Amino acid sequence: MDNANEVVDRICKLCNDKNMTTYQLSKASELPETTVYNMMQRKSIPTLPILFSICKGLEITPAQFFMEDQIVELSESEREIIQIYRTLNVLQRDRVAAYFQSIKDMLPTDGKKK
Repeated sequence: MDNANEVVDRICKLCNDKNMTTYQLSKASELPETTVYNMMQRKSIPTLPILFSICKGLEITPAQFFMEDQIVELSESEREIIQIYRTLNVLQRDRVAAYFQSIKDMLPTDGKKK
């Protein structure tokens, strides 16, 4: 994305994909509706804090915002696992990673059950 219009276009596309109105985006992003409306009408350029709030409202990370059409939708259970993971300390995270790896290692590579 090279300019502010591309950023606003991306926000509009994501809102359309999620069937979100300007009002819904402003509420989900905890931003004044006029801020979002003016940005959508290209009367203002979103600052980084505003863009971060919008990403939060769209339930995506800033990295996902700039990845364009490569957004991966997470299920509720996947979101829950990530939220739990984020509360763990380093040792606990290492154990979870090792556990997941052991499960992965038990999966067949040819589509047949082991």
